[in-house]
Amino acid sequence: MTEKIAEKIDLKIDLDHLRQWIGRIEEKTDIVTAHLVAGLRSVLFLDVGKPKDGDAAPLTAHWCLTLPVVPMSEVGPDGHPNRGGFLPPVPLPRRMWAGGAISFAEPLRVGDVVTHTSTIKDLTLKSGSTGLLCFVSVDHVYKTPRGVAIRERHDIVYREMPAGGQNAAPAKPPLVLRPMPPRSPIKSRRAVSANSPVPSPSSPCSSPAGHFWPTNGSAFGERWSAT
Repeated sequence: MTEKIAEKIDLKIDLDHLRQWIGRIEEKTDIVTAHLVAGLRSVLFLDVGKPKDGDAAPLTAHWCLTLPVVPMSEVGPDGHPNRGGFLPPVPLPRRMWAGGAISFAEPLRVGDVVTHTSTIKDLTLKSGSTGLLCFVSVDHVYKTPRGVAIRERHDIVYREMPAGGQNAAPAKPPLVLRPMPPRSPIKSRRAVSANSPVPSPSSPCSSPAGHFWPTNGSAFGERWSAT
């Protein structure tokens, strides 16, 4: 069935070759640090506090662990490491997170040494309204010295490039500048001195009226805001 789909769309995909990746296993280890937990708490609008050994990490902490690190020369056009290592070399350019499922047995904790084992469970081809779709299912297991903490199924979908050969760039809203009331010379001078030395009256960065003009071209004397 999948072979007929590939032939119908006229793409040369060796499905038998790709399915040889099923069962492939990758194992990595990482440590749950106090700094990682504090940073994750901050972006999740939680009380940052001062994480210490044994404190529970937020439930999404495993997504911050065992991230792939490869030379830039080995990064593909989709921003991920080149395919053909752990993941199969699917010859479709676009990659998306299609779905998945997560089961939490217990939280990761600060100080835990986490072993992350990934296993490719399945690979299938389907035909969608936008063309050929290749689904790769990957099982992830995260273990600590206490046992299994998290099980996750990650479904990846690879897709064809849309007509035109490029992803459509999002439209940028027009930049509108509107003047704001000028600050007084005293406030302008203080605004500059808060970040850099105050120029002298003879400085090329100051105006005859005493308003100081930073070298980046913006003016504290007459302010503009973008809307």
